[in-house]
Amino acid sequence: MILGNFELAGVILIIPYGLDFFLKAKNKFPSRGWWGVYKDGKLHCPEHGPVGLAQWVMKLTGGISERRLVLTLMGIEALAGLIAILLFAR
Repeated sequence: MILGNFELAGVILIIPYGLDFFLKAKNKFPSRGWWGVYKDGKLHCPEHGPVGLAQWVMKLTGGISERRLVLTLMGIEALAGLIAILLFAR
């Protein structure tokens, strides 16, 4: 990124990771209960609330399979990548 003078693109690409970091920092980097609750074949947000980006997705969807959760998180990163590409494809 630095050698190609695409620093802004690099920043855009790490936005989802930065968001996850700050959400976890706000919750003091929990070591227990952060993974969610598995019931009815789906992952649900822990009762004490979301502590990271994955838990926010669980909460917003009302429960999600692990496969769909992973695909959703990959989609969020792909969207950030697409935005970075569109900004620099002039």
